[in-house]
Amino acid sequence: MRFLQFFILFYLINIINIKAQDYLANQLPQKMTNDKYTFKLQWVDDFPDAFTNGRWAYATWTFDNNLCEFRYDNILMTDNALNLQITKKVDPSTTSYPDKPYWSGDVYSKEEYKYGRFICRMKPNSPSGVITSFFLIHIDFDANWNPTEWREIDIEFVGTTEKVQFTLHWIDNGVHNQNPNTINLSIDVENDYHTWIIEWTPEYIKYYLDGELLFTFDDPYLISQVSEGPQRIEFNYWVSSATSWAGEFDESVLPIEASYDYIAYYSLDTTTTSIIETNNLESNKNILLKKANIEYYDILGRRLSTPPKSNGVYFRVYKYQNKILKKEKFLIIN
Repeated sequence: MRFLQFFILFYLINIINIKAQDYLANQLPQKMTNDKYTFKLQWVDDFPDAFTNGRWAYATWTFDNNLCEFRYDNILMTDNALNLQITKKVDPSTTSYPDKPYWSGDVYSKEEYKYGRFICRMKPNSPSGVITSFFLIHIDFDANWNPTEWREIDIEFVGTTEKVQFTLHWIDNGVHNQNPNTINLSIDVENDYHTWIIEWTPEYIKYYLDGELLFTFDDPYLISQVSEGPQRIEFNYWVSSATSWAGEFDESVLPIEASYDYIAYYSLDTTTTSIIETNNLESNKNILLKKANIEYYDILGRRLSTPPKSNGVYFRVYKYQNKILKKEKFLIIN
C-alpha cells in the first residue's frame, strides 16, 4: 500500500512539473525577431528537478582564484527555482580540495550551442568577494591543464549587484585573452528576479536586462574568435581569492544563495544564418584589412624593415592581432 501511495505521489509530482514547463513555454513567444535575425524557442527549463530531464549536469571541481569546491549538495531546487548555495566546510582537510574552505554549486548543459538567444531569469546575490554568473563556454586543456581552446561569453556580478561585468574570453596563438566591460546598473538587481539575455549572432553579441540593451560587442575580430565553435550553457556561484577584482570576503554572511528561476534557449534561424554568415565573413575581412599592419618579406622569407624598392620578388603580408589575413606576391622591376 505504501509503495502504491509513493508511486501515485511520484506520478503526480512529475505531471505537475511537466504542466509547469508547458505553461512557461506557452508564456514565452515562440519566435523573436529583430531587423536582421529570427530566433526560435527550442526549450525552457524552470528547474522542477534540474537533473532528471537529461539536459543538465553538475560540477565536482574547482579552478584557480575560486575558494569554493563545487558539489551537488549545494544545489537546491525549491519553489520551481534552482538555488546555488555557498556554505563553509566543516573540515576542509577531508575534502577533495582541502585548500578550498567553502562549498558551492555549478550547473552546466550537456549540449553545446552556437548562436541564438540565451535567456536567464535570476536573482544574483554577490556581497564583496562573491561572484554570481551566467555564461557560455567551451574550454579544452592539455595534459598539464593548460587551456588549448577557450571560448567564453560572460555575465558576472563581481562583489556587487549594482554593477554587471560582460566579458569575452578567447585564445589566439596560444595566448589567453579577455575583454571585460563593467556596466553600472540603474537598480540593485539583488532584490528581485530580472531577465538577462545574451544574443549571439555572426555579427555581434548583445546583452539585455529586462528587454533593455546594455552592451554590444561587434568588433569583427572578437566575434570571430569566440564564434569558432559551439559553447555550453553554465552558471555558478563562488568566492574569489582575487580581492583586487571582487573585494574582500566576510564569511560571517554565510550561508548565502543565488537563485535561478528559468533558462530558455532560442536558436538562430538557420534558413537565414548561412547566407548572413557567409556575407559577413567577407565583410569582416574587408574591415580588418583596413586595420591591418602590413609586413614585407623577401623571396627567402626574411622580413624587411621598410617597403622594398630594389628589383626582385617580394611578399606583402596583412596582419591583424597577429593573425595573417592576406598574403600577396609581387614583383619589382625598375
